[in-house]
Amino acid sequence: MVVSGESAGQLYYIDTCHGQGIRKISDSFAEYYLKTLERKILERRADLERNDKFECVITQVRLGGNVRDLTVTKTKLPYEFQFEYFCPGDFAREGERTELTKVQDRLVVSLYMKNVSFSPLDYKKLDKSVSPPPSQPDKSSDRHLQLIGERSEHIVIGQVRRLFKYDTGELAFPLYVQGLEQEILIQGLDIPDLSVGEMLEIRGRLCGEVYQITSPDSRKKTLG
Repeated sequence: MVVSGESAGQLYYIDTCHGQGIRKISDSFAEYYLKTLERKILERRADLERNDKFECVITQVRLGGNVRDLTVTKTKLPYEFQFEYFCPGDFAREGERTELTKVQDRLVVSLYMKNVSFSPLDYKKLDKSVSPPPSQPDKSSDRHLQLIGERSEHIVIGQVRRLFKYDTGELAFPLYVQGLEQEILIQGLDIPDLSVGEMLEIRGRLCGEVYQITSPDSRKKTLG
């Protein structure tokens, strides 16, 4: 913040790491502060809109560093599937044991698939006239959430039932998977002319955010 002269009160950003130089960000601290608050409110509203949380029970755990491959069953719907969870601050090698994310722990989670360079998503649009898959499919032919490789790579078939009201500039939309009876947040995937009612098949890594773990002895561990 400039403290004297004709530009007193103005705020500038100085980039000393990436060679971007100096750029003006606001005419006053008050303007900057109000814009920051508005942005935080928007981000919070968007976060509340997107996090479709649900409960499940862990049936299998595969450890690898800070990453867990969790096989879980939804508590309100006997539907088993696998997803990947990054557990910061809790390192364990394959074959070892950890106090977090054990078999029979009850989780509160939110699922997402993210398009990134090391784990890209592929998609194709399906015919809108095709009705969504039945709510309780035959597991022998289930392609709604089909595991196709290691590290929780899946083929997911679902429908875009809504688009977000609060836009933070991030490419993201919810995909409702009929058999799972749950929305999965799709991030970083640019689909031209995406609209409500679209049926999509998406291939990529299925991940989840874990909000709470309840052990069988009813001890609760909050992960944030």
